[in-house]
Amino acid sequence: LTMPEFAGFATVMRTLLPVAISCIAALPVLAMRELPSADTAVRSSIGLMLAVAACAWWVRKHNDYGERVRAFIEEGKR
Repeated sequence: LTMPEFAGFATVMRTLLPVAISCIAALPVLAMRELPSADTAVRSSIGLMLAVAACAWWVRKHNDYGERVRAFIEEGKR
């Protein structure tokens, strides 16, 4: 079991992260609806590719960060 301070933060992150990712994914659609041009499409696709790369990086690294946090908590208990 973890301390309530960390458990609450983890719950908030698990709840808000999918919502934030969905909002980021909707931004290119809203941008194209506002100003449909090739420039907007290129900028939106670059931003979307960066967001996808950030999500892929997070999927690869979040276990490492979780282990570090658990080690930090265990060290604090000693």
